[in-house]
Amino acid sequence: DLLGSAADLTGTGWEGLKASIDAGKPVVVWIDPYHDGFSHTVLLIGYDASSVWIHDPLGAANTAVDRAEFLSQWRDNGYRALSY
Repeated sequence: DLLGSAADLTGTGWEGLKASIDAGKPVVVWIDPYHDGFSHTVLLIGYDASSVWIHDPLGAANTAVDRAEFLSQWRDNGYRALSY
């Protein structure tokens, strides 16, 4: 199967994102980094108690972001997420 599969994680909450990461599956997440109503997409690749790690196409790979701020940005964009 050349196309693979996709799992819509929209609305699954933080626990759904963690489960995907724990299974070794990164998550595409839509965020609103400036809280201005615009979408930006990043790849969530890891987390710890206070941070998440993302690959940002407009920034650097393996960027640490404050987890509370990330979750706020994700909330502002409707908790949209996609994995495989």
